Amino acid sequence: MTTPETTTKKLSLVIPAYNEQNTILRTVQEAREFCAEHFADAEIIVVNDGSTDKTEEILAGQSLARVISYPENRGKGCAVRTGILAAAGDIVCFTDADLAYGLSPLLRAVPLLAEYDAVVGSRRLSAEGYGEYTPLRKLMSRVFHFMTRVFSGLKYDSQCGFKCFSREAARDVFTLTQTDGFAADFEIMLLADKLGLRVAELPVSIIRHGNSSVSVVRDSLRVFADLRRIRARLKRVAAPEKTPNE
Repeated sequence: MTTPETTTKKLSLVIPAYNEQNTILRTVQEAREFCAEHFADAEIIVVNDGSTDKTEEILAGQSLARVISYPENRGKGCAVRTGILAAAGDIVCFTDADLAYGLSPLLRAVPLLAEYDAVVGSRRLSAEGYGEYTPLRKLMSRVFHFMTRVFSGLKYDSQCGFKCFSREAARDVFTLTQTDGFAADFEIMLLADKLGLRVAELPVSIIRHGNSSVSVVRDSLRVFADLRRIRARLKRVAAPEKTPNE
C-alpha cells in the first residue's frame, strides 16, 4: 500500500478559522513543518471566516499558508466549502483550527484513500477518543452525538472535525453542500452516503481541548431543524448511476 512518505499525490489541508488569533500562527507553523516532513507536495489553505479579532492581520504576516478571507462570518460549513473548492490537491483534508486531533491522523488517512473515497475521524471508535474531558463534559458530548446520530440516521461520528477526501469525491460532495453553520458536517456525510462514496472511519482522539460552546438542548434543537431541511433537500439530489462493474 502507498504510504505518505512515498506518495506523489498532492495534499491540500484546509483549516477553517474564526477568531483564532491566539492559536492560528502556531497551527500554520506546525502544519507546515509536519507536511514538509511527511508529504513531498502539500498546500495549506486557511480560510478566515470573517474574524473580528486579529486573525486576519496575523495571517497576512505569514507566508507558510495560502489565505482566503471574506468580511462577514458565515460559519464553519462555508469556510470548509470555500477552502476545499479552492484546493488543488489530489487528496483534500480539513481539520479544526486548534488541531484538536493533531496531525498524525493524516499519516493513517492518506494510505486509506487508495481504497476509499473518504476517510472520516471517529472519536467513538477510539478508547481515548474524548481525551481528558471531564466526566460531565464527556457525558454531554456522548448524549449530544447519540441524539444527532439517531436523528440523522448516520453511523459516523459526523461532528468530528477531521475528514479527508479524494479530489473527485471532494468535488462531488462540496459542489452540492449549502449549509454554512453547525450542521454542515451532517450534510457532508449525508451527501457522501447519497452519492455512494466508499467511506472509512478512522479512530482519532482529542489531544487539545478548547472551550466548548455546545449546549446539548439548544444546539440539538438547532441541528434537528437543520437536518430536517437538509434531508428534505437531499431527497431531490439524484444518486449516481452505478455501472455493472461497480
